[in-house]
Amino acid sequence: MRYQGHCDRCGVVVLPGEPGFWHAVTKKVRCSSCSPLNAPAERAVSGGMPRWLAEIGRPRAGNSWQQLVAYAYGAAERSALCPLPRFDQRRQWRELELSEERVISSGGRTLTEDQDLADLAAEAESAGGREVLYGWPLVVAADARGELTCGPLAAVRLAPPVRAGDEAGARPGHAAPPARPRRRDASPLASPRHGAPAAAIPRQRGQATPAVHDAPAGAARAGHAPAAVAAQPLRPPRPSDPDPPEPEPPEPFAVVDDLVLVLRASLDERHYAGLDLEEVQPLLDQPLPSGDPGAVADLLTKVADTAGMPVHEPLDPHHLATGPLPRVPGVYNRAMALVRESDQITRSLRGDLREMYTARPEEWRRTAARFLLEPAGPTVASDLPVVTPVPLNAAQERGVRLAIGSPLTVITGPPGTGKSQLIAALVATARAAGMTALVASTNNGAVDVAARRASAAHPAALLRTGSRRHRTQLAARLVRLIEDTGPPSRDPADTLAEVTRAAAARARAEADSAAHADELVRLHRLAREVTELAGRLWGETGHHPAEPPTGRPVGAAPGSPPDAAPGVSSGVSSGGDGPAAEPGGPTSRARHAAPASAPPAPFAHAPSADPGAPPAPRPERGAPPPATPSPPDGAALDVAALRERAERVAEARVAAVRRARRLLTGAGVRPELLRDPAAALETLLRWADGRLELDRAATDPRYGARAWLAEEDALRGADRSWAAAGREHARTEAAHRLQRGRPRLTRLLQLCRADDADPGRALQEAMAVLPAWGTSTLSTRPSFGCDPALFDLVIVDEASQCPLAHLLPLAYRARRLVVIGDPHQLPPVVTTPRHEAEAVATAVGWDYRDLVERHLAFGVDSAYTTLAARLPEPPHLLDEHYRCHPRIADYLDRTFYSGRLGTLTDVAALPAVPEPGLHWHTVTGGAAEGTPGGGGRTNRAEAAAVRDWVREHADRLVAAGAGLGVVTPFAAQARLLESVLRGVVEEERRRALGLRVGTAHVFQGDERDVMLFSPVVAEGMPAGSAGWINDNAYLVNVAASRARAALVVFGDAAAAERFDIPALVALHRAATDGAGPAASAPLSDPLAVAHPLALADGAAEPVAGGEGTAGADEAAAPGSPPAVPGAGPGRLLALLREPLAARGCALDGPTRVAGYAVDALAHGADGTAVALRVDGHAVDGPAGEAAVGRTRRHALQRDRVVERSGTPVLRIAAWRLLADREAVAEEVLHALRAPRGPDGPGGPGPR
Repeated sequence: MRYQGHCDRCGVVVLPGEPGFWHAVTKKVRCSSCSPLNAPAERAVSGGMPRWLAEIGRPRAGNSWQQLVAYAYGAAERSALCPLPRFDQRRQWRELELSEERVISSGGRTLTEDQDLADLAAEAESAGGREVLYGWPLVVAADARGELTCGPLAAVRLAPPVRAGDEAGARPGHAAPPARPRRRDASPLASPRHGAPAAAIPRQRGQATPAVHDAPAGAARAGHAPAAVAAQPLRPPRPSDPDPPEPEPPEPFAVVDDLVLVLRASLDERHYAGLDLEEVQPLLDQPLPSGDPGAVADLLTKVADTAGMPVHEPLDPHHLATGPLPRVPGVYNRAMALVRESDQITRSLRGDLREMYTARPEEWRRTAARFLLEPAGPTVASDLPVVTPVPLNAAQERGVRLAIGSPLTVITGPPGTGKSQLIAALVATARAAGMTALVASTNNGAVDVAARRASAAHPAALLRTGSRRHRTQLAARLVRLIEDTGPPSRDPADTLAEVTRAAAARARAEADSAAHADELVRLHRLAREVTELAGRLWGETGHHPAEPPTGRPVGAAPGSPPDAAPGVSSGVSSGGDGPAAEPGGPTSRARHAAPASAPPAPFAHAPSADPGAPPAPRPERGAPPPATPSPPDGAALDVAALRERAERVAEARVAAVRRARRLLTGAGVRPELLRDPAAALETLLRWADGRLELDRAATDPRYGARAWLAEEDALRGADRSWAAAGREHARTEAAHRLQRGRPRLTRLLQLCRADDADPGRALQEAMAVLPAWGTSTLSTRPSFGCDPALFDLVIVDEASQCPLAHLLPLAYRARRLVVIGDPHQLPPVVTTPRHEAEAVATAVGWDYRDLVERHLAFGVDSAYTTLAARLPEPPHLLDEHYRCHPRIADYLDRTFYSGRLGTLTDVAALPAVPEPGLHWHTVTGGAAEGTPGGGGRTNRAEAAAVRDWVREHADRLVAAGAGLGVVTPFAAQARLLESVLRGVVEEERRRALGLRVGTAHVFQGDERDVMLFSPVVAEGMPAGSAGWINDNAYLVNVAASRARAALVVFGDAAAAERFDIPALVALHRAATDGAGPAASAPLSDPLAVAHPLALADGAAEPVAGGEGTAGADEAAAPGSPPAVPGAGPGRLLALLREPLAARGCALDGPTRVAGYAVDALAHGADGTAVALRVDGHAVDGPAGEAAVGRTRRHALQRDRVVERSGTPVLRIAAWRLLADREAVAEEVLHALRAPRGPDGPGGPGPR
């Protein structure tokens, strides 16, 4: 024994160095007399109770908490049984070149690195979530499907050595702590000769580097010394570098766990077919007699015989067998190493769930874990100041407020919508409010990104812990914090007040922008009303209400009627653009007041002056508007003078009718109106009031086509000031905490450096100084104790991949819980068959079908789906996308997110790559069965097309500094692509490209500038394989959303149509048809979650004050529904064709610029072009009540992105196209002729 203990049977004290046995599962010590080897075998399972349930006890009837914890415990145990590698899958396992076995049989604690182990460790590191096992003897067996697999009969886990480069926290000039492997547990089991020098025992087979074990004294053979394997440097040496130290022997792989758990996991009926586990189980309850090689060999031989596995090579740890490994099932006297999915979950969750199992109701009911069993109330936004180190959009800011103000918040974060910015702001706001926070994810990369974002303001804003590597680096970071942090220069209360003031200034800027948008909409409605009134006075409009014409000639002043002479101010031309104001409505007789902004009543045709006259027929959609009737003889009207005379006539008491008729006749109104001169005079006054207001607005610079630049600059400047104030407060608050808590930091540093310290207790003691931490879900327990409501706020990122068993301990540690995920991305990876999941539910007294309905089903639900089902409202959506090229983002939005996302990707910042955007290369090939040892399907024609594309464009990609990825749904196709590309892309170019080839699971959380997608679907594919892609459409979403600048698909669209795979069919249509309005029907959401800003069913109009639809392919602003073809400003812009043609310019539209849809594109005679957008297009009905300011802000940001791509953008107020279009045409002409700067005509816009 290494440590002193008490025998749990006889009570005798077992001293260090004395023989004894320690059970890795029960944590109990037995003396040599009470050893299981000297007593009858005991069964750990009684009365048919599953073994995992016997370890914690059967839940009490009606105790839903214990049932939940026991259910999670059983689910964790079953999910830890990972499939063993297939015989031909040599990347996953290796037979080791050893002549003697000393870890399993003799208790050796280290295994010196050789090339095979190094390769497997690299494979585990690159895949993530995997571990390296060492085992003996080697077993070849047929699984339930008859395929040969390889695995150890007994195995231990290995921890790779800590290299010098892993000490990322070490500073220049400061020595890093010595790299030494640490055990993950405190197992007292040791070899009787523990501490003896290691010996190298090479094998005379092949040229492999020998491995070295800790061996008993005297076991070393003369003349054989350990081989040194030097660690690779992180960069080439430089002349200024100091002399390198003398090379040291390689650090060993440390044995970090004992045999029993892995032994049980290896002997599972899903791994080896035909096992009699009932007979084997008593033998598995016995700890291996480590230190007695003969006894170990005898026990393992007995296990193999009892299980019915033939022993082809007698087990002798002193003389391992040599020669090729036969492909015959059985047990072989050889050592092996393998990579498999980590079962860390069973080791970290075991203690957590046991502690939680006995929790009292008053404990777990005050934690967020209660929401797994009961519904949550509505989310409530907090009114605390939001502190953010980075600018936030409206959806992100609201997400922060909901998370701080609600005990449970569920946020949907599609790819590229700024989840890490949201988390950084959440952490900063929580710290400012005096809260403790934990950020956790199943994906280490997601935690790393969040930590970098949050720590941008101060290194202590969010500290990373978790794995052995991160805990090793923590000490170096603490040293830096203690040495570098000085007293704060300001009071945190003052900097928080600045944040509040900056937020108020930002709110004012947004309110000003929203008010301007409202004013644009009001003026458009006024222009439509004025146009309609002119039609009543001077003639029937007779055209579609959505496209009002005007007839003011070139050079006419604003306000002149049709056919008026140039320079003469007169009335607006007749015609109409929309709903007519009801007679006696809100605009009657209020001469000097602005017309009311309430929307007019809907109508089908402009009303006629004669009630009995039939309505004029509508023209065909897209037809040019008809000519507008004009006053007789082209008489010009002075609107101001006319209005003054009309008001005097209206107030006259003598000869009022005669004077009114004279006035109306002089104004040229239609003769039939003279029958009721009072009503006609009222109409004339209303027209004049509106016309004069539009004339005044025409001289206001705020309505110029380039005025939007100043508005967007004001909004962006307010955002930056708010974020700058947040960063300053984060720095000040962190420095203030560190200064006050320096003694606690010193204490934490001492505990981190101590070998026997409890890291969880040390970190909890330091939370007053360091309140925010980040870790993976599997590493929570090694860092933090399992105390109820330990953290004020727990944030679970990538929650759609988080299994329920991972979630439960996190929720138990949380007062407030925030889960961020996406149901259209990868779900949790679960290999447990359904019948086993049902058995776990039955064992705890639950019905599995009921769990499915309650969103608690293991293998079906994730943290996201479970908690989203607990809320009375849909999850909060992050609805602005910043990653992908707009063409790619449009496909993702329409196919998976029901048109609820707005895209703001800065195309100018993307590298110049071949085939930017979305492209489909038709490849007609055949789908074949996967390669041996793989599974799935391959398509050699697609692989060849990918190879040819890479060969053609690799040099251009390297020159552009663009990264390249190749993705496919099938692992077999990924291996084929890897093999064909290996002959095309040499290693140096591969590194320059950052080339990565894999399945969607490999790319989850990753991204590349260019992604090549091989869907494999083709003739010869079984219906089951095609159905698998259809059932897992998220694979296509993940594959497409990894691309930033270009997504190039190589596939057979006809085959996708035949197999009815909507995600692929939509992808082909988006690539070839430009993502038209009916390019694809949105795939169903697993939770049927509707966006909070989405309109009611049947609503088709764009959001008021926001963007109209340029045509079929306009992407709506966030919160807008998908637009209906033909609705929007397209027909308004058609009114500019004639004025622009008169000036030698052409108008095309709608079209796309830099991937973004614009309403129109105006071309000059010299080939220059400017993009046109209609601003403030009024919408009547429910859509007109939507969030004007927010959608306008998105539209302005989008136009800024288009502007940066090199094409100037003119935002033309909709009312000006009715009342002032000659002046608009002059502005367009000026923009086309102006010199171009980086931000449009005439150089940069206002800043």
